[in-house]
Amino acid sequence: MLYDKNGKEFSYDKFKYYDSGYCARIYNYDNIILKIYKYDCKLINIIKKKMFNEIKEIDDKCLVQLIDYYSIFEKNGPFSIIDAYTMKKVNCINENILFKDINYLLECTYELEKMIEKLSKKKIIMFDANERNIIFGENNATIIDPDKFYFSKIRSYKHILYKNKNVLLNYIILYLRSCTKDITMKNNIYRLLNHNIKYDTELCNIIKEAFNNEEPYKVLKKQ
Repeated sequence: MLYDKNGKEFSYDKFKYYDSGYCARIYNYDNIILKIYKYDCKLINIIKKKMFNEIKEIDDKCLVQLIDYYSIFEKNGPFSIIDAYTMKKVNCINENILFKDINYLLECTYELEKMIEKLSKKKIIMFDANERNIIFGENNATIIDPDKFYFSKIRSYKHILYKNKNVLLNYIILYLRSCTKDITMKNNIYRLLNHNIKYDTELCNIIKEAFNNEEPYKVLKKQ
């Protein structure tokens, strides 16, 4: 049984098993995702309550919408460690984005950059770049796993934005590489998109230049 922060029981009997990762099991019901951490999950991989609350306050289609968090054992009063939490399900498109029009990826990247500006203003730095942690939907892309996000000890907004842009670019590179089994294409994606960027670098320009000017990338554009 799970308990919310007020000690109220939260029944997940209707939730069905959906997926499993290194640290958690995922369940789904009525477009709500329930993530339950495994008993041996290390604390570094568990989202902290302060971070959960900060992420929940951000209203942005490019960032997962968190709902509530729960404890397995502590039903009396507040608890220190989150054992599970719920979030809104994000649906992916059933199409390889490498063969969509370039404007789709450019628009997704633009919206993601706007989202990380909000994170950066809250001194939050993204972490754990993984192709499974970014979902490309019908109209936008969404970052879905904030478990290892952390608060920067450095107050400089430019520094935090710089860090987040580097992580975001890695998200995109890893996702695009996962869309092809061709080793040459994987290497081309990394070579063309791997840049030394600054806080004011527009990632859209990096992608647009790579798509338009390099022969190996013509396959990524819809003819």
